[in-house]
Amino acid sequence: MTNKNQIKNPEYKNASELLSNLIDADTKVEQQINDYIQHYGVTKFLSKLDMLEFPAEIIEKLNAVKVILDVTKGGEVHD
Repeated sequence: MTNKNQIKNPEYKNASELLSNLIDADTKVEQQINDYIQHYGVTKFLSKLDMLEFPAEIIEKLNAVKVILDVTKGGEVHD
């Protein structure tokens, strides 16, 4: 049986830490991000931001990251 706190994917832990540093989140929020990413995966996590239990400031910052990733994914280039 898998321990609930065990890291399913080491890259998710690293991604959670980097994302938390980027948005200047505290340790509690970092753990929440990691838990959500472990449960949903990165793509679903970013698509469910408005349904997750984060302060409005964190949601706003995560949405900004999502926009940047969406633009990058779509290949949009600005000069």
